[in-house]
Amino acid sequence: MPNQVKMIGSSELQVIQATLRVDEGSDAAIRETASRPVDWDIVQTLAIHHGVFPMVNKRLIEVAADIVPAEVLQALAASQQANEFRVFRMTCDLIKITRALEAEGIAVLSLKGPTLAVIIYGKPALRRFVDIDILVQKSDFTKAKTIMLSMGAVITSNNEIVVDDENTWHSAFDFGASHIELHWSATMQEFPDALVVSEMLARSQKVLVNGQPIMTLGMADTLLFTAHHGTYHLWRLYRWLADFAQVYRKMDLQGSQQLTDLIFRQGLTYPMLVGLGLSQQLLGIELPDEILSRLRRDGRARWVIKYVIAFIAKSDTIAPDLLSRVIFCMKVAEKNRYRQILSIIGSTFTPTINDYAWIKLPRYLRWLYPILKPIRRVVNVVAILASRYKRNK
Repeated sequence: MPNQVKMIGSSELQVIQATLRVDEGSDAAIRETASRPVDWDIVQTLAIHHGVFPMVNKRLIEVAADIVPAEVLQALAASQQANEFRVFRMTCDLIKITRALEAEGIAVLSLKGPTLAVIIYGKPALRRFVDIDILVQKSDFTKAKTIMLSMGAVITSNNEIVVDDENTWHSAFDFGASHIELHWSATMQEFPDALVVSEMLARSQKVLVNGQPIMTLGMADTLLFTAHHGTYHLWRLYRWLADFAQVYRKMDLQGSQQLTDLIFRQGLTYPMLVGLGLSQQLLGIELPDEILSRLRRDGRARWVIKYVIAFIAKSDTIAPDLLSRVIFCMKVAEKNRYRQILSIIGSTFTPTINDYAWIKLPRYLRWLYPILKPIRRVVNVVAILASRYKRNK
């Protein structure tokens, strides 16, 4: 029996949601929502905001070409053509970097980006991405960075190795047409034992990008990683939920026990549960009875799902403030509260790329950055609250 999908938000947002549904009612939902009086400029703006305009364009052209105004279809086709050109240039950069690192004996995994697009949609240009993420083992990180610099990549931070807002050690580069992030870890501090790089390398798979083989995460790790990645971003945009739902559809899961085992692997229980619950309610994936039962019993997961749905429905373009992020991470992280508190304290005082860009200090004063970071966060929260007050006034 098909799931009853909960359509949320404005009529324009429901057009977006309909194009991303994975259940058998998707086509009918697209035609029904596209037939309503909608502002197509807002539809396109929301599709860009949620990072899903390639799939929205594709599905509207496939299913509702006789309903969508001709000028809108022309605009969709033009934006898709421009995206395909941009993606082709970025995938060429990915191939160059990957081949150079592999030639020096460094094992490389492509995260998200074009390889994930190939896995879930069949071609890179059907998934929106703004940068290239590659993952190496920690022991290879310095060597990989040196090789990239020798190829002409330009580091975009004045700090060589920093912790970014996802609490992931990385260096960021501009190379050719792309912004490239080189990582040696794939998870944030709330999940320190999850997704070990050496184990992911052992389970990796090969996909073809522009006809060239590129190594990326295996399917199980891809599902876990998309759950983790959506959790970091509080699932506030459809792009992360669409990734997760599509990967879930591609999984060859024989029976609910295999899925249950997968959920409890590596301490990513709540990211997986929340991703599954959201995908079931909003995008129509079918879940085993055991998972549905677990979701009905688990008040913490239900709270997070309700929070996310309310946020998406508002179509709010302002990211959640620091307090909301801390509460959310506490809700989805595992039960070791001591580790969580230490993690939050550590991330509060660990400078990021944005902290170094906020105030430029001479080298002999860089010890001040851990003190300045909490101040910058407070300033950002005050700015967000002031902006919301002005909008609601």
